[in-house]
Amino acid sequence: MKKKNLFIDLFKVFISNLLVLLSGILIGFVLPKITGVDEYAYYKTFTLYVSYIGILHFGICDGCYLYFSGKKISEISKKKIHSLIVSFILLEALIMAIGLIISLFAIDNADYKLIFIFVFIYMFIANIENLFILISQATKLFNVSSLFGSIKALLNCVWILSLYIVYKVTGSLILNYPLFILLHIIVFLVSDICYFGRFYRYIFTKGEKVSDTLNDLKDYIKLGLPLMLANFSTTIIILIDRQIVSIYYPIDLSNTFAYYAFAYSMLNLITVMTNSISVVLYPYMKNKNKENLTLQYQDITCLILIFIAFALSLYFPLEWFINTFLEKYTESIPIFRVILPGLVPNIMVTVVMHNYYKYLNKENFYLLGNAISLILKVIISFLIYYLVIEPYFSDNPIALSISSTIIMIIWYFLTEVILLRYIKIKHFKHDIFIFLLMTIFYLISFAFSEWLGFIIYLLVICTLLFIYYGKEINKFILKKEDYDSIILKR
Repeated sequence: MKKKNLFIDLFKVFISNLLVLLSGILIGFVLPKITGVDEYAYYKTFTLYVSYIGILHFGICDGCYLYFSGKKISEISKKKIHSLIVSFILLEALIMAIGLIISLFAIDNADYKLIFIFVFIYMFIANIENLFILISQATKLFNVSSLFGSIKALLNCVWILSLYIVYKVTGSLILNYPLFILLHIIVFLVSDICYFGRFYRYIFTKGEKVSDTLNDLKDYIKLGLPLMLANFSTTIIILIDRQIVSIYYPIDLSNTFAYYAFAYSMLNLITVMTNSISVVLYPYMKNKNKENLTLQYQDITCLILIFIAFALSLYFPLEWFINTFLEKYTESIPIFRVILPGLVPNIMVTVVMHNYYKYLNKENFYLLGNAISLILKVIISFLIYYLVIEPYFSDNPIALSISSTIIMIIWYFLTEVILLRYIKIKHFKHDIFIFLLMTIFYLISFAFSEWLGFIIYLLVICTLLFIYYGKEINKFILKKEDYDSIILKR
């Protein structure tokens, strides 16, 4: 059997994510420019709540991802795939109908009623797309998921640029957040249609017996529920401070939530690029030898940390851009400065260690670490709000961002300690580097202006990387090893 080249699949996903990054840049910076702060805040409220929709597939998507990983699509019964897709669509349609009824009759505020109606429509469309994406990635059809992801990114670019042209021609802000949400949903609907076209052979065929389908769904839920809960708890850990700001700083009374949402939008622009590694890694790990993967943990971690070290430098040009072109969001800069280094432990957990937990079939223990971190995050966040922010700094809840970064570090070490029980990895060197990297960023970003800080940061980081990871960089670059041999030696 011909062995797929990991580098090629990584490159496909990377190019797709590059287009996603471009669309994210346009939405992240053009949309705040052409709309009012309140309208932007309502749009970001929608994106906040759709972050939770992953729990409404009950682990089925994650279960089929784990079940199909390492297999070719041709090795899986058409009847099994057909029954999975059709039954999942029916389930999500039922949940959407219930959600729409609740939104219509249980929410009084007109804006939030409309937002939650959109949330449940989006849930139906996006969860179906997620199922197709995970089937494609599990069976290594990265060309499919990358192509349709690229189409979706291009459509996002089209609608945001079209609105920008309208803004330039009319000279007026576009005060219509339902339009932004509707265009966002339509893009996902087009993606669904593309996947239906690609998988039509599996959709328009005979399925399994109802009893067999129900048994399969039970298996998927049993297999995927720990992973789904782990992913959901990860989402909550990352979102909890924004959720608190959304609750205690209503849009009609304050712009605080808009500033927070904008800061996290910039953060997401950087994290999207790590998906090119995360989504490809597990299907390739599935059939590998545990001893070899243990050895390769060092190389994977080194590559990720080098990427993050340079990614943090984007703070400085982004700070200049906001101060120059988006003056009404300058209050987002201190928030962004505080939360950005939290990417380092965050990405190490979600991209590297989480894949090892999946490989070791220890999702329950990953979930345990997440649950402990989540409980700490919730308790600390509310204590910070009621004991510090509300009585003393009610106009600036940045203390929530500080506590969030601290929890990210705790989350990283807790996840690492639990992982060490099942796989022996050398980690102290990387732990020290993470501490140095975060410290250097804070010192330089607080002490120097945008471009001077950018130059000094790059000089310091290049020097540190040369001293700290010189041997690894020499292996990666000078020896020109291919990505397969670097990451997953057999």
